[in-house]
Amino acid sequence: MVPGRRYNVQYAVRSLRRSWWMLVAPLVIFGTIAIVVAKALPDVYYAQGVVRIVPPRVSEAYVKGAATVGIPERVATARAQILTNDRLKALVQEFDIYPLMRHRVPEDVMLSWLRSSVRVNLVSADVFTVGYFGYSKQRVEKVAGRLTAQMVEETAKQRATLTDNQGQFLETELENARKRLEEHEQKVAEFRRRYAGQLPTQVDANLKLMQGASTELQSNEDALAKDRARRDDLNRQLDAATAKPALVTGDALDPEIPDPPAGDPTATLPPGPPSQQLRQARALRARLARRLTAEHPDMVALDRFIVQAEKVAIAAAQGDPAAPAGDSASRVTQLRTELKTLDAQISARESTSKRLREAMAVYRTRVDLVPEREAEWMRLTRDYNTLNGVYSGLLAKREESRIAANVDRQAVGEQVQVLDTPKRPTRPVSPNRRAIGLIGVGLGAGLGLGLLLLRELTDRTIRAEEEVLAALNLPVVGLVPKIVTAPERRQLRRRRLLWSFAAIVLCVGLAALRWNG
Repeated sequence: MVPGRRYNVQYAVRSLRRSWWMLVAPLVIFGTIAIVVAKALPDVYYAQGVVRIVPPRVSEAYVKGAATVGIPERVATARAQILTNDRLKALVQEFDIYPLMRHRVPEDVMLSWLRSSVRVNLVSADVFTVGYFGYSKQRVEKVAGRLTAQMVEETAKQRATLTDNQGQFLETELENARKRLEEHEQKVAEFRRRYAGQLPTQVDANLKLMQGASTELQSNEDALAKDRARRDDLNRQLDAATAKPALVTGDALDPEIPDPPAGDPTATLPPGPPSQQLRQARALRARLARRLTAEHPDMVALDRFIVQAEKVAIAAAQGDPAAPAGDSASRVTQLRTELKTLDAQISARESTSKRLREAMAVYRTRVDLVPEREAEWMRLTRDYNTLNGVYSGLLAKREESRIAANVDRQAVGEQVQVLDTPKRPTRPVSPNRRAIGLIGVGLGAGLGLGLLLLRELTDRTIRAEEEVLAALNLPVVGLVPKIVTAPERRQLRRRRLLWSFAAIVLCVGLAALRWNG
């Protein structure tokens, strides 16, 4: 660069005149290359089909769809299915795709080219296109039609597969849930059998039973007290009926008898006739009954003594000539029969009281054990309710899946329709030869301008008077024109010939490449 040089329009014109070949040569070379390349590239055609997924004609409010996967995922899965190596090999053999390259390139590379030539695009929520790029109009139309048919088949198969898989999954899960539920039911039944009456749900029943047993025991005790009083009265009447006149008139009342020692209740009874001892024993039993139960050993021994005394008194009365006769004998027999019946009734009531007390003890024990069983019972029932809910939910879903499968089989479910079949293309979609030519011309012009600018920036030659004044600040005495010698002219001619020859060789080589391809 020369100091003080002014780069203006005049200087640019002088530079173009001086080095015009540096601009024209790249422009011509790159433009020619672009045109040759554009002509050499084969025509690429494209055909596509439009497919729509029609929703079921039965409302989702009545029948829930079995397919839970969205349409984009289903389309992507179907695309992956039709672009497998086996499917692509079948397409290559059926439609004779890449006839010239089939034996020149590896099979994987050829299949990769074919896979990249297929386009599956989702246009909307339920519409997608299936297209194919190729070099033959007829082949493009046929391959696009086959790919569209395969996409329709695979997309429809996706829903059927999802329905079948969902049904099988629900059947398996339902069977597993049923087994778990039955196992838990057995645990609940075993717990019920083991702790019958101690469950938290049976507390109210146990309390009611215990209250009923208490009420029945109280009623039975009241009736037992009345029966015992009645028996004492019958005993007095029987003593009075069977007593001898001397004894009756001499001693109408039982004498005061002290309490017998423990283990021998008859030790304090005074000696005397059988009827008198029987009367004294009954009086002693009535007094002891106020503080002892009928099961007490003293009471049991005294009862046995009374029974023996009764037998002796009866035998004595039957062998005694002074024994009562007529109505008196009939009265004694009646009293003894009634007394025997009453004794049996009292014995039955005592057994009932004992049974009721034992039942109340059992009910009370059950109520006391409820807190110990409640935690385990709550865990069992909680797990059972959870499993039962899971089983019911799976059962309902299985029925819904069956209905959805039936809807699809009856052709009222989801349908996959071809809205537009692939048509034979009328013009290629690529290459854009005009754009390629313009790009080549632009690249050549840009390269030429760059070379020209680079040369001028690196050129330190002074070519005008004003440049001398600006650079050296000296007056110009005279101008010497440029003298071109014969060797320089020959060198310039050789350079131009070399440029021309290079351009011709390049064009011939590209033409030969196009011809061989």
